[in-house]
Amino acid sequence: MAFLSKSIRLYVVCFCLPIPIWLLFIVIQQHNGFNFTLLTPQNKPDYLWLTLIMPLLEEYAFRGALQTALLQHPIGQRHFYRFSVANLMTSLVFSMWHIPNQGLYWASAVFIPSLIFGQLREKT
Repeated sequence: MAFLSKSIRLYVVCFCLPIPIWLLFIVIQQHNGFNFTLLTPQNKPDYLWLTLIMPLLEEYAFRGALQTALLQHPIGQRHFYRFSVANLMTSLVFSMWHIPNQGLYWASAVFIPSLIFGQLREKT
């Protein structure tokens, strides 16, 4: 991938990074008796929506719009440890946005990846 620009390489990494995490969550949920029916062949449109279209829309809304707007405010530019306040606030809102449909367990599971993606967004 040396022929691709740095931003394209980071995009590919960010797009592929969640795959093993999701697979691990699926294995854990199935072990606990949860039936993850969205991965069955009869639901291919739902699978495509949940794995490709929805994440792109979420990243555009939260990273592209919310985090960008918060970074323009002086408070959003401050840092807490290594993370900007804008990134922390965006990740918190992003996690809370997942609670109604996915519950607290899944919502808390997206907080750390959200911080990482926010950090990558600010560095590129």
